[in-house]
Amino acid sequence: MTAAVESLAAQHPGRYRVSVETTCPEIWENNPHVYPWQGEGRVIDLHYPAINDSHHMKTGHFMGAFVSYLGDSLGIPLTLSVNRPALYLDAQEQEKLPDLPDRYFVVNAGTKTDFTCKGWGQRNYQAVVDHFAGRVPFVQIGEAHHLHQPLKGAVNKIGQTTPRQLFRLVHGSLGGIGPTTFLQHVHAALGRFYVCILGGREPAWWCHYPTQTTFSTMGQLKCCRERACWRSRVTPLGDGDPKDGSLCELPVISGSEVVPACMEAVTPDMVIQALETYLRHGH
Repeated sequence: MTAAVESLAAQHPGRYRVSVETTCPEIWENNPHVYPWQGEGRVIDLHYPAINDSHHMKTGHFMGAFVSYLGDSLGIPLTLSVNRPALYLDAQEQEKLPDLPDRYFVVNAGTKTDFTCKGWGQRNYQAVVDHFAGRVPFVQIGEAHHLHQPLKGAVNKIGQTTPRQLFRLVHGSLGGIGPTTFLQHVHAALGRFYVCILGGREPAWWCHYPTQTTFSTMGQLKCCRERACWRSRVTPLGDGDPKDGSLCELPVISGSEVVPACMEAVTPDMVIQALETYLRHGH
């Protein structure tokens, strides 16, 4: 959504005064294009219906779906004019958090209960952390009430960061790894390297950013040969959520966990090589 506001400001400067109300207001702090709500003006409930046609490459990136909806709602020409989301850090937030290593990667090794199909498996993430032990540590993040188990050897910050602290954590990092998730978008916004373990659930063009290595398995498995599956859960959780009816077609056992075959097809060696290449040539 920040990309829609950035695009509006760039293409129609001074024409609109924008206020926002979202579930994560911290995203908008310090944003020069956003103003406090004064109680007047038009309210637009911003959606991204293009997601329903995202199997067509013509829909483009997730950011563009917000942009096109905003343009249609205002009745103005509006196109995506940025290649990443927008976050604005103040001077203090651009300083490293205390008590952290000088060089580190950030890792999100878990998922929420709604989309467990994004899970890569604890065993795979642990293999990556183990490979870099003694060289580059990992700082593990995630909401405490989501599905996160601490990785051995990682700095455990699960449930210990506010959104703004997370932004500061990512800003001071070498990069990060995880699924397509909040952490991914934060890395993109701050220009940090990210390895996105995508599998075949979502199209690569819908999720990819320039500072990102994306491991997509579309075309490799029968369940995502011509389009992403967009399934929600690997196995039912029995919590009454309708997402129990949107299950992975090819679940496989990964250690003590069950993950989608498309995610298991991305090996730790592939992720390790991407990080090693970045350390050697990109940083």
